Amino acid sequence: MSKHGALTEDCIICGGDFNCALSECDKKGGQSISKKQNIITKLKELMKTFNVQDIWRVSNPNEKKFTWRDKSFKIQCRLDYWLISNNLASKNNSQVHCDIIQNFFSDHSGISLCYTTNDHIKRGRGFGKSTAVS
Repeated sequence: MSKHGALTEDCIICGGDFNCALSECDKKGGQSISKKQNIITKLKELMKTFNVQDIWRVSNPNEKKFTWRDKSFKIQCRLDYWLISNNLASKNNSQVHCDIIQNFFSDHSGISLCYTTNDHIKRGRGFGKSTAVS
């Protein structure tokens, strides 16, 4: 068992700006994602280690929707993700809805996550951080 093995069954929900498109499907215009292949590989390794998935992509495997754009809209990427534990996403008594919400006041769109379950989930201390444009 790896040193992170004990965490793979935890209920992890992590969201934010990862500043990296994970696949060509998540980018339009500009340079290829191959320029960031090392970062992409590391992020995918972390996702595998902690047994989490990009819930929006899992729910929308073929959709092209972006969370960041340059001012001219020539380059657009999906850089913002909700990563949730595979065990949370696959619970029989749960529903997960994730959406990308257009924001006209920022170069980033919002990402929403709604998770509902009838199961009791043991909660830890948790950690939250939010950045907002005023």
